[in-house]
Amino acid sequence: MRTDRLTYLYRTYGPAIYARCRLLLADPSAAEDATQETFLRVHRHLDRVPSAREGLYWIYRVATNYLPQPPARPARAA
Repeated sequence: MRTDRLTYLYRTYGPAIYARCRLLLADPSAAEDATQETFLRVHRHLDRVPSAREGLYWIYRVATNYLPQPPARPARAA
């Protein structure tokens, strides 16, 4: 049953998650890896994924948290 749910989530939200990763990463291969890692993390916490549209937002947040963050800009002097 868990596999069915994960398959459903991946088929439904996988393209959107890949697009997000691709937008933030320059390398398509890195975006594929990030998408795969995102769904591995989703699998570990599958019981916590909300149903319906909230599931997309939850998985989106998992992907965003996994992706490397851009360096912070230095503070401007006043």
